[in-house]
Amino acid sequence: MPFTESHLEEAHSPAGFGSGENFWTIDFEFGRDKHFTVDRYAELIDVTDYFTFATVRNPWDWAVSLYYFRKQTHDAQQPHWVSEKPNDFGKAEFKRFLNAGELTQSSFLGHGRVPMHLLRFETIADDFRAVCYKLGLGNLVLDKINSSRRPRFQDVLDAELQLEIGEIYAEDIWSLGYSSFASQSP
Repeated sequence: MPFTESHLEEAHSPAGFGSGENFWTIDFEFGRDKHFTVDRYAELIDVTDYFTFATVRNPWDWAVSLYYFRKQTHDAQQPHWVSEKPNDFGKAEFKRFLNAGELTQSSFLGHGRVPMHLLRFETIADDFRAVCYKLGLGNLVLDKINSSRRPRFQDVLDAELQLEIGEIYAEDIWSLGYSSFASQSP
């Protein structure tokens, strides 16, 4: 069974370096990435040998979170669609972000090709506890770190943006069991 030791490298964030706010995963065997897709892992190891799990979130919350995350990169690495300040929300800019071709959660999960236990962001503490129980790890507590300071998705998305996200992330909404903009989980 392969073993890998990942390390964390601090990444740029609105609070600046040294804030402990944002990190990239560095793996000397597999490379550098914040999140690998399950397909990428399947290229590196036989994922069927492992209990696989992933964290997912309400697709409307996912879109807003990813929008703000992309905006906080270095100026030289800014996506082409950025025109507003890092902490500002602009509807036109957000629409450009939605059409920039970001991966969906279903893409990260291999569109269901690998059996996966899902932890929901909305119920992460309970879901994490269930995974720990299943794996015989006892009653571990998941610390809350790297909290964002962005607005809630419900406060920035109007009806038009809600519908557009619903169309773009339709597979996520259906396959992950979310039913509407306001739904937290199925």
